[in-house]
Formats: sequence, C-alpha cells, structure tokens
Amino acid sequence: MKLSRGLTAGFVVAGIVFSLPGMAAEDAVEIVAGFEGIARVGAWTPVAVRLSQGGEARPRVFVWAEDADGDFVRSPPARWRTDASGGRVAETTVRCGRPGGRLRIDIDEARHEAGASTLLPSWQRVVLVLGELPSIDRVCRLLDQEGGARPRPVKVKRPRDLGRTPLDFDAADAIVVCGSAIAERGRVPEDVLAAIDGWVRRGGHLLLLAGPSAGPVAAAGGAAARWLPGPVEKVVPLRRTAAVETYARSPRPLEASAGSPLVVPRFLDFGESSDAVIDAFEGNSPSDLPLLVRRAHGFGTIAWAAFEPDLPPLQGWSGTDSLLARLLGTVLGPPGKPRDGPLAGWTGTADLADQLRRAIDTFPGASPVPFEWIAVLAGLYVVTLYPAGWWAVDRLKRRSGRDPVAFAWLLLPASVAAFTVAAVCMARSRHPGEWRQSRCDLLDLDAADGGTRAFSFSGTWSPENRLLERSIRPQSDVVDAVSPSAAVSWFAAAGGGLGATDSTSPHPSLAAADYAFGGSLGCLERVPVAAFSSRLFEATWHAARSSLGRGVAGRLDRDAQGTIRGRLESRLPFALKDCLLAHAGWLYDVGDFAAGRPFDPAAGRGPRSLAGSLTRRGSDRERDRAIRYDASSRDASRILEVAGLHGAAGGPGYTSLEGGRIARLDLSSLLATNRAILIGNGPAATAWLDEAAEIPVVNDRTHGSSVSVWRIVIPLGVDIGGEAAETSR
Repeated sequence: MKLSRGLTAGFVVAGIVFSLPGMAAEDAVEIVAGFEGIARVGAWTPVAVRLSQGGEARPRVFVWAEDADGDFVRSPPARWRTDASGGRVAETTVRCGRPGGRLRIDIDEARHEAGASTLLPSWQRVVLVLGELPSIDRVCRLLDQEGGARPRPVKVKRPRDLGRTPLDFDAADAIVVCGSAIAERGRVPEDVLAAIDGWVRRGGHLLLLAGPSAGPVAAAGGAAARWLPGPVEKVVPLRRTAAVETYARSPRPLEASAGSPLVVPRFLDFGESSDAVIDAFEGNSPSDLPLLVRRAHGFGTIAWAAFEPDLPPLQGWSGTDSLLARLLGTVLGPPGKPRDGPLAGWTGTADLADQLRRAIDTFPGASPVPFEWIAVLAGLYVVTLYPAGWWAVDRLKRRSGRDPVAFAWLLLPASVAAFTVAAVCMARSRHPGEWRQSRCDLLDLDAADGGTRAFSFSGTWSPENRLLERSIRPQSDVVDAVSPSAAVSWFAAAGGGLGATDSTSPHPSLAAADYAFGGSLGCLERVPVAAFSSRLFEATWHAARSSLGRGVAGRLDRDAQGTIRGRLESRLPFALKDCLLAHAGWLYDVGDFAAGRPFDPAAGRGPRSLAGSLTRRGSDRERDRAIRYDASSRDASRILEVAGLHGAAGGPGYTSLEGGRIARLDLSSLLATNRAILIGNGPAATAWLDEAAEIPVVNDRTHGSSVSVWRIVIPLGVDIGGEAAETSR
C-alpha cells in the first residue's frame, strides 16, 4: 500500500520512518509533532525530526505547513540537540491553518509529505496531562454538564517528545501535572519542565497534584520546585477530611484506613505574608495546613492540590471525580460554547479574535465596493450584451440593408473593454492609491519580577501586487527588552467560513504563493498580497527583563472590606492616559498616570463595580440594566477592553463569544490571586519592520489607525520598585 493511503488527513506526524538518500543505510528518521500526535488548528505546534541511528551528520531540516489560505509556510531552520539515548533530534515550531493540513519536511535535498494522527478544531479546549490520571476522561465529561464544549484531555506517555520552548505548548488551555510523574529526577527532561514554566509565566494555567510527592519534587529542584507554594517541611497524615469532602461537594465521606491514610505536605513559613489564595485548609487558620492553593506565576496561575487521585484513599473514593472537576474548572474557567458544525463561522462573528480581526481589517480611506453598485454594473453588462446589442445590430441592418456581422464582432470586445474600465474605475474610487495600515497593541508588565509580554495585531492594505517582508521587535524608543523572544504569523478568521481556520476548503486567493520564515519566528519573508486587498498578521514577544523595570513604585494592601489602600507612583518615562486600577470586583479611576505623580486608591470617589463598568451597566428608573455587547462592533479599544478581562465581564455569558486566539489576553484569573491590574493607554511597544525596506510600515497614529493598551500587574502586600510607600490609614 502506498504511503499516502496510510496517512490520515491532518497535520501532526507521529512514528513515521523514512529512508534518506545521502545518509547511512542504517540511519532512520522518526518525525513527532504536537503532543505525541495531537495538535490544534491555528496553534503553534512543535515538530521533532529524530535521527535515531547512524553517524554525526546534522542536515538542514525545514518543515512546511499550510496557512489558512492553503499556502505553505516554511519554518526557520530546525535546531539540533542530542537526546538521552544519544540520538540526534532536529526541532522547530510551525503553525497550521488548515484542518486537513499537510506537512512537507525538507531534509537536505529530500522532501517528504506527511499527514496527521489527530488534528483538533481551533475552538476545542485542550487539557494536557503529564502523569497517570485515569479518571481525567470522566472529569472532562463532568465539565460538559453545563452544555459547554467538552475539554479534550491529552495524556502524555513520552515526556521526552514534548517541546522545549514555551511556544510549543500554545495549543494547551491548561496543563495538569501529577507530582509522581516529576518527582523522580530525569523522568521528565528538565528543559521540558522549564518550557512549561515559561508557558505559565506567559499566561498559562497549571494544576499541580502533589501530596506525598511534594517532598521529592522540592528536593529535585528546578522549575517544578517553584510550582509548590513553599519549601516542604514534612508530610503528615490528614486526620480530618471534612475540608476535602466539602470542596468536592461529595455526599459520601472519604474513608481513610490506617493502612492507607491521606498524607499531605506541610510547608515552612507559610504565613499571612504569602500572596497565595487558600481555597481549602485544615486547622484553625488557612496557613496551618493548606490543602488547595492558587497563586499567580508571572501572567499565569498555578493551582496546587495536596492530593494525588491515583493513590489511595482517593483512588477508590466516589468524590474524586467531582474534586478534580472543580479543581480543573478553576483553572479552565467557565465552560466554552459548543459549536454546531464546521460552518458555524457563516452565522457571524465566531469569537473575540475574529471580531478583532474584522476591526483590524478596516483601513482609512479603503472600503469595499457596495453590492448595489456591483449589481447595477453587472445588470447593465448583461443588457448590453444581448437586448441592447441585438437591438443596435437589428437597427443597423434595417437602415443599411447590409449584413452587420463586422459590427457585431466589434460591439462585443468594445462592451467588454468599456465595462472593464468602468469596474476598475469603480474599484479605484473606493480604494486609495497608497498603502494603508491598521494595528492594535497590548503590553503587559509584571511588577513582581519585571517580566514583559507584548501582543500586536497588524493589517496592511496594498494598492498593488507585492511581496511583503514583515518582522517585529520591541520599539526601542519605548522599551529596551533583554533577549526578547518573538513570533509573527498570519492572522486568520475563526470558524468555518471562507478562508477561516476550520474551513473544509482553502481560500481561492489571487495571491496564492508559498512563503517562509527567515532565520527565526520573528521574521516572515516574501508574503504575497494582491492589489486592492489586505494581509493581516499577529505577533508576540516576551522578555524576562526590560528597561521599564517594574513600571511602578509603592505599595498596595487589601483592607478588611476587600478594597485596596496604599500609594503608587509611575516609573515609566511617559504618561499612561485614562488609567484604571482593577482588583477583585472593584475598579478605581486613576486618570492620566504620569511619572512622579502619586495615586492613592482611598482618595476620590472610591471604587465602583468592575463587572458593571465592563458591561456598561447603568440604572434606568430604579432598574438596573446592562447594555448588550455588540458582537458586530469594529471598535478595537472596546474589544481589547472586554477581551483583557473577559472572565470578569461574565465571559461568554455576556459577550456570547469565546475568546479564541486572544483568550490568552484575559487576566481575570489574576484578580483573585492578590493582584491588582493598572490599565491605561500608551505608546506602541512593538515595531513592525519591512526587511526589504521598500514598503512603508506604520508604527504611529499619524499614518493609520492604531490602538495601544498597557497593563501593569501589581502584587499586593509587598513593596515595589525598591522603596516603600506610605500606606494610607
């Protein structure tokens, strides 16, 4: 049977062996992509080419994947490393925009095509499980009880095949890690754990199940040790299990025998100064013996549970599934909306990312030709070809008495030429003769450690057929980042509409041509764009440190009423406009926040409802009302406002839309982990460049539409910026 008949349509390759010309006869190739053969459309996905035998040769390896239009995009050159067994592994990262996406693998001069084992739709939520957790399938079914889209668990059997960079985990909405899987040093490669840690810091959500294994995890050190709430003192038996039963909402008690007691870790110095939120505990105070802890980790969150469901007595308890379902629900958030089929995108806006894409795809002076104009022109063309043409020929024949064949042959090309000119003039009247740009940016700054992440969405409208070369970097006159990692790619529609990521057929673009990344994921080369059309891009960059430092100085504390007090001063070299400070369910008006200007949350008129502000809630004749979210709006500022705190606004219950690709912008989960978020408008922090230096790229408001939002995540109860601020009484 031919190889093509043995491959299923899709993207990710698992366990495919080729014989390569030019290499040793015994040298074999194994290609592994995604999470051991499972990936998601539209997400960044790792691809590993493993040379398990042979010599030391390291050929040049490239991987081609389809974008949403069906064009192939070549990856940067793969990075080589040596695995624990001595084999050579070439790793790279690609992004596929087609549900039937194909892979082309270039190894030196040899090209191979491959398919996938499983490729999930772009709207499918994915839970990556690292360790033995047999009940995860039942837990995901429990999360489906509210009518939402059921999360898809992906169990990792070979941790060595996971990606080595944070971007490789882009397809995961949450990661569940069992302590027993990482307690033994070397069982999971340290660079894989470091990549997961970086993914969490960039906005991911991690659930760590580590009870008796918490001690070995802490002793092993590395990235996983930082996921624990603190240093482990010892493990102790949990004599009373009421807190566990209450949290699990189980009608049956947890029966622990003397031979299999429920053992939990006790931490050193877990006092009131910790920034963690304790959801369940045993003792007189939460810090005595915490059992369930949530805390911020960069821009993401970590939920730790002192239980290991695969060990007795939880292994045979009927409430274990509901316990895990509630734990996983706190990590994943509210259930997503189910999709009715591959053509769901035809009904309108698919998600918030699709709405933002439509807002970006709006350019000053460029608008589509109205359908009425096209219909009138088409009708006149049809009338000219037959009724009017026949009448003119007949009249000529009656008057002259000659055969008007020559006139008829001249009338047809003249009509075609006239209407072609009319169509071109009509198009040019609605489209400018110069380049247009549209973009929106968002930058997040972590005041706890100075970490920085930025997102940028850009659209380019072209008056001619051209090849674009786009790259990004931090805007040097705004922020100087230390060793930033950047990635830029296409920005496609969501859903099953024409040209969308879940469409069953590719978009018949007039500018169809393959293109490639440069030396890194931060640069795209030779991207085709047709005349009078647009190309949309999305980009992100991250840095552990930047010239902005922590952004603010001072201290904020939470009082007994749940509001915050303290004092903040800006350390940014520019002013943030129209600033707001969000914490828990409250919102404080800051105004323009310039360097050196202090802000006291206790001053002014006090806090107002965060959800009420996001939903534009007001009162009308003593009746509370909320303005319905406009899913057809193209106001990028409003879209970013709601997407940035989607959960706090009510999630899909308010917007009727999922977050989609921009769900990672949502920082609502941090508001419940002793964090406040300062939000304002500032300069664009991402510079878009044209490597060929031929096509103008706009990086300010003067030549195109632009929106730039800044957010600073501020920990409560600690001094920021190297100096303590006076706390308001």
